[in-house]
Amino acid sequence: MKKAIGFSLVILVIQSLGCATKGTQSVDAEQYVQGLRSESVRQSRSSGPQCPRTSESWSQESSWRALVAQANACVRSQNWPQVEAIGQHLAQTEPVGPWGAYYLSLSAEATQRLPRALWMIDLALKKAPRNSLLTYQMGRVQWAMGDYEKAMESYQQALRYDSDLMDAHLALGLIYFRDQDSAKANHHLSKVLESEPQNFAALVALGEIQLERGQREQAQELLARAARENSSDQKLRARLDKLNEELALERAQALAASSPRREPSAEGSEKGTP
Repeated sequence: MKKAIGFSLVILVIQSLGCATKGTQSVDAEQYVQGLRSESVRQSRSSGPQCPRTSESWSQESSWRALVAQANACVRSQNWPQVEAIGQHLAQTEPVGPWGAYYLSLSAEATQRLPRALWMIDLALKKAPRNSLLTYQMGRVQWAMGDYEKAMESYQQALRYDSDLMDAHLALGLIYFRDQDSAKANHHLSKVLESEPQNFAALVALGEIQLERGQREQAQELLARAARENSSDQKLRARLDKLNEELALERAQALAASSPRREPSAEGSEKGTP
């Protein structure tokens, strides 16, 4: 059985493209996804609201966008009780929108309540069926539950909805890398590095792919970049040191082979000169 790969959580970063009507039962759920785009925790800015410690700081908040921003901060800090509480509040106060169910899915997944996580993200997708972030979360839950084929389909569908959702690219790239499909892995991981040139997982995986292809200098450059991002990874450091030594030896041997060899002169030979 395939082993699940751990991926970073995806949260929502709000980018307003105009005023959205406050959610009520008469408002179409599409209002809750207009002006929003999905980004990973790595891409999102750490600045902004902090995760509230108590419910008093958000329970009277009338803006669902502000509540989403606070829930995102709690996802970043992995404060799952607060994610759960804000999700419940959003589900009650903005029942047309998908975000209450989305955050409830995240908190349930994080606390290993996978059937509830699946039920909640399915509910969120019924409210906003073509949303890339929700579709990606469905894939995460499916993967955690061992339904790998459906998870792959969800990741791919998420990219059809939003080709810039980097965590979906990263998920697929690492899976294809694990399955030794280097062409597909290279495609998705290269997309990640275009957007996130310091992404450690993508750098390491692409470095290994280049090693397999015999592109040792390209592999050295990628693995060196990864080592700068995570200097505490001793296994990577040892692998890079070995590669550096091998390349240095190869260069020295190539230089020696290309240098002209001096032949003894005829005069020296006649006189017995060594």
